[in-house]
Order: sequence, then C-alpha cells, then structure tokens
Amino acid sequence: MGHGVFDQTTSSNSVAVLDEAIAKHGSPDAVITDKGSTFYAVESAGRKKGYNEFELFLQKHRIRHILGRTNHPQTNGKIERFFLTLIGQIGYRGSVEGLVEWYNTSRPHMSLGMATPEEAFVYKMRPERILGQASYLLYESV
Repeated sequence: MGHGVFDQTTSSNSVAVLDEAIAKHGSPDAVITDKGSTFYAVESAGRKKGYNEFELFLQKHRIRHILGRTNHPQTNGKIERFFLTLIGQIGYRGSVEGLVEWYNTSRPHMSLGMATPEEAFVYKMRPERILGQASYLLYESV
C-alpha cells in the first residue's frame, strides 16, 4: 500500500515508504520481503548476523517479517505481477502515483476474489491497527 521511486535501493528508502504507508493506512501485522540487503542483514564471513534499519523498524512497530525463500520467485509473485502491469499501464496513468492509486483502489484483482488490494488489506487487518483513509472501508463493507 506504499511506493517510492528512488535512485538507490536502501533500507532507509524502504523504511520511508513503509512509514508513509503506515501513516496513511495503519500498521500491517506482517510484511514479506526477499533476503536482499535492503530488507535483511545477511551474516557473512567475519560478521555475525545483526539487524539493518528496515528490520529494526519492523521490530519497533511489532510487524512480523516474513522472508521469501531463496531462489523461489513465486514468493514475490504479486510484486512481480505489479511490475508487469507498471510496464504496460504507465503510459495510460500519467505517473507512478496515478498507476499505484488505480492499481490499489480501483482495479479488482482475480487473486483477491475481485476485491481491490486496499479492500483486501483493510478486510484482513485488525480494526485497532487501521488509521487514516482506509478506516472508512472497514465500516462500508460490514
């Protein structure tokens, strides 16, 4: 429910996007990521596993971190599908922001029972974690 366009992929940029999404929609119970260094501090020779900025942010906000399996692209299938839609639709939507808005709030998804991602997000979230704009959806759908 959040996005950003940056010159570099960093933990700081990922935290900024997630923080903005939480401010707008509320805090998710969990996030799923790959094991890239942006999201996961990898143990390496001579260095014990620690936590990067993104992992510490998740801990602070009590968000469970689900790590995708290595060499298993299906784990990130939803974001890969979004990237395919991005390539095909960006010219019709005028901007990345316009595309994300349409993709998350107007376009029904077959994998979500023809709900939008925003509707599915709110439906699955515990009511006490919902903030801002998304809270109206909970009460409309009840």
